[in-house]
Amino acid sequence: MPMSRTFLANRSTHLTSRWALPLLILIALALQGCQGEGDTNQQSSSTTITMPKPTASDFAPLRQHRIFFMHQSVGKNLMDGVDLLARDAGIDIPLEQRDASGLSAGFSGNGIIHAYGGKNRFPETKIRSFAEQLAMFPENGRPDVAVMKFCFIDFDTDTDVDGLFRQYTAAIDSLEKRYPHITFTHMTVPLMAFPHTLKARVKRLLGMSVWVDVTNAKREAFSQRIRDRYPANRIFDIARYESTHPDGMREKRSESGQTIYGLVPAYTRDGSHLNANGQRYVARGFLAFLHNLSTPSQSSDAGEQAN
Repeated sequence: MPMSRTFLANRSTHLTSRWALPLLILIALALQGCQGEGDTNQQSSSTTITMPKPTASDFAPLRQHRIFFMHQSVGKNLMDGVDLLARDAGIDIPLEQRDASGLSAGFSGNGIIHAYGGKNRFPETKIRSFAEQLAMFPENGRPDVAVMKFCFIDFDTDTDVDGLFRQYTAAIDSLEKRYPHITFTHMTVPLMAFPHTLKARVKRLLGMSVWVDVTNAKREAFSQRIRDRYPANRIFDIARYESTHPDGMREKRSESGQTIYGLVPAYTRDGSHLNANGQRYVARGFLAFLHNLSTPSQSSDAGEQAN
């Protein structure tokens, strides 16, 4: 008995729906091969980065200020980069990591004291920890410069950027009133490298969201609020350094008309933390920032932060 037209139509519809997604993926991959990497607005980078050898003068701010820095893992990468540059220059620098209990000893001289603070994925704990750790310093051993840093992992697809920024600014305003002799500086948010996996490429070509792209947009949104609110010479723009190749080109994508920046692949070992190249590159920017920093004990023209 011949099959009915209805049966054949239903079977055709079933086969079409079954193979629709694989067919779209194959088409997407073919289109990706035609478009090439240049269409993602990402700049090529070399794994070998040549930088000028640092000199003793690069570290002068460390001997002029008492700097307290609270961070998590990328902040530790930054401090490791400062240490690497000092070793490259063959000099000793006043750089010390302490746990929270060790902060009560305070500063005995100029330099950097840095410590872990707060809990990753819970940025509000870092704001509270920063205030708590500053209170641990004795009055005669307090820093004259203080800064905290959020981590890339503190930002998710549902992060309330405006709400977090309000918490941050309220805390900083309170700390500035409590410690009028401390210069509070600020950091933008570290980024993640854009993934180039097959899954990420197909999702982008099919108009689907990629977690790193969405969360990098959140990080950039918070960073831009930092830039808009505070003076340029009070901001270390770690996000800009992480997303800038040695030739000055930016690592970026365009999504729905919005420019999103990412961590330069040559600077990372795992897509988020800095390798030795990245540590040195970002640390040079940090030292330049400290040179441009004007504090109550040192008035000078701050100039512009290095790009």
